[in-house]
Amino acid sequence: PITSFYPYENGVIVGYVEGKIINVDFDGNIVFTATPGGSNYSVILGVAASNDGALSACVSGIDSQRFVLIRRSGNQQKIVFHEYLDGNIKENVNVYFTQDSNFVYYNFENTLGIVDCKKLVSKHIPIKGKVLKIAEIPSVDAVFVLSKLGNDCTVTIIEGSSNVLGTYEYQAENTFISAKDNNLFLGADNKISCIQVVKN
Repeated sequence: PITSFYPYENGVIVGYVEGKIINVDFDGNIVFTATPGGSNYSVILGVAASNDGALSACVSGIDSQRFVLIRRSGNQQKIVFHEYLDGNIKENVNVYFTQDSNFVYYNFENTLGIVDCKKLVSKHIPIKGKVLKIAEIPSVDAVFVLSKLGNDCTVTIIEGSSNVLGTYEYQAENTFISAKDNNLFLGADNKISCIQVVKN
């Protein structure tokens, strides 16, 4: 069974319950396959690819859960960064590359991880609840992370891919965020707000 699916500019990348990743172009050709392993149960919980397809990343495994970053060069794939994660989350997670492919975001138990894809170092930021969505507005160098615990919703605003500028909290049973141009759209139950984001 497929456990995670992510479309990118040149194709799609798919994660499977047995721990395999398959990258497929839009003509249906397999670009590469990988099996990160390293855990007792090797399920892929979340997967993503950079826009150019050169980088892929996943959160995999139950019991010894870990994050893996893979770089592809021609027909060769290499794990260039990995780390074991605290906790043992057993649900789908978010994996998101910034549009410039310089950073990749992922979540695990009550935590947001950020890896610098050039320096190959990570930073962890505490997050309350389950991460529902990661959205980006590149023109202001800002990433917005929506998380939810019960009906307590939080949007964490991150600048420069590591500095937390602040949080916005509200109550909702159902919620979403979406970014377009310089606008952040926030849905909370039967209301949708549009917030224009500018940088001083």
